[in-house]
Amino acid sequence: MSAPSTVATHLLWPEILPIDDIDRRIARDSARTAYQRNDLDAERYARALNRIGSATNRGHLSAALRGVPVTPYPPAGLFLAIRLLTGLTLVSTAVQIVIWLMIGLIGGWDAPWWLWSAIPGAFVVFCLWCAAEGPRRSARGQYQLAATQR
Repeated sequence: MSAPSTVATHLLWPEILPIDDIDRRIARDSARTAYQRNDLDAERYARALNRIGSATNRGHLSAALRGVPVTPYPPAGLFLAIRLLTGLTLVSTAVQIVIWLMIGLIGGWDAPWWLWSAIPGAFVVFCLWCAAEGPRRSARGQYQLAATQR
């Protein structure tokens, strides 16, 4: 059973999103490159290949590539940062909107002052998401381009 691909899933639980064969090939290539550069010893390389083969989602793949210096996949800590900041931004914005609506109903409408914290929070979440998703998408694009040119 695969996780539904929604905006909330991408932002709150990016590590449970499933991976495909392209992701595994890119991860194997990263591990092989690190091994050829002598950044990984044979034991760690074999362990990484084993874990990559059994990985089913992004969290497993990040764990499999822990210790591999060159990889397009973000560390697990970045997933946690995205989740925490997304949740914090959503909750604080929701509370502020409710307060703004209550003030508007009781004493008259004011400018949407809650945007002063919602927009910067959304921008920070967007930047973290780009940091996590950008290198992966770039690697997938390069891999697919190379596959079509063969």
